[in-house]
Amino acid sequence: MASLKAFLPNVARAFGTTPDALYARQRALIRLGLLPVLEGKGPGSGVLLTADTLAVLIIAILTADTLAETDQRVVSLCEARDDTLLRETGIPHAPTFRSAVAQAVTDGGMTESYTLVSLEVSRCSRAEIKMLRTKGPTQGTSTTNTYLVPGDMQVARSSPTIITATIETKEILPLFHDFAVAAGLSAPTQKYP
Repeated sequence: MASLKAFLPNVARAFGTTPDALYARQRALIRLGLLPVLEGKGPGSGVLLTADTLAVLIIAILTADTLAETDQRVVSLCEARDDTLLRETGIPHAPTFRSAVAQAVTDGGMTESYTLVSLEVSRCSRAEIKMLRTKGPTQGTSTTNTYLVPGDMQVARSSPTIITATIETKEILPLFHDFAVAAGLSAPTQKYP
């Protein structure tokens, strides 16, 4: 299986940074306990390239501009819960932003009925995934899932967006395609919008 480190040049292109800067960020995420490490040397050790490890790296890039800012805020936003499911169903274990981004990576940003529009992180306490409906009676409409940081839900719902980082479809879908190829999955066959 491919390593996250070997995939960093692809991520660097998508985000306009360098593989070295991303590798430093990867090491910080390991220290925070967000990336699992397989001990040893050589192939098969280190951080494996999975949808989850790529999702964590993407969230870290959106959450923190610098290596020094890669801290507990990244952990909190990875664990942010789907606000709609929490309010409508009361399910305390609603999906996390981390799992939703990992699912988007796995799906190539496209499902049968939706295409990813953007990932957005408000660094104060929330994250959003915007999707565009591509089929059905409401084709062309968009839907947004909002994820709020645990433990501060009421504040997070009412707090204004202070600093926001967004990545759009045109930047992220080619990265998801590259991930599918590197991870040995079948690459999405749909055309990017």
